[in-house]
Amino acid sequence: MSTALLFAGCVGSGDYTTTIGDPTTGEVIDNVSINEVTPITGARLTVHHTADRVNISSYSLGVYVRENGTFEPLTYYSFDQHADSTGVTLDIPGRDETVVEQQIRVEHRENRTVVDAVNVTVRRVE
Repeated sequence: MSTALLFAGCVGSGDYTTTIGDPTTGEVIDNVSINEVTPITGARLTVHHTADRVNISSYSLGVYVRENGTFEPLTYYSFDQHADSTGVTLDIPGRDETVVEQQIRVEHRENRTVVDAVNVTVRRVE
């Protein structure tokens, strides 16, 4: 099940639709929810995960952006071992773009093996 929501952009830069895919394995990520999408702060999301399910401290949360057909690393977040969610910020389309495809990945810290992932697409609606 994918989720599509429409958020009004501030500062007159148009509206955004955000589509969130399902977790690839569900081993770590339960779901992803959207907090807000604005031209100033980007897309703020919350990744919900179950800390008891795995040794969460051995994983990192990576944000990747699709460039030239492949996902390239953008930034990494650490999990709080005692929390059941982690906030992330994603890019929104720039002036010359209408869509940005990104992927949130849970990876082993040691070797970057992907354990779970969710695809997120942010589109500008003019």
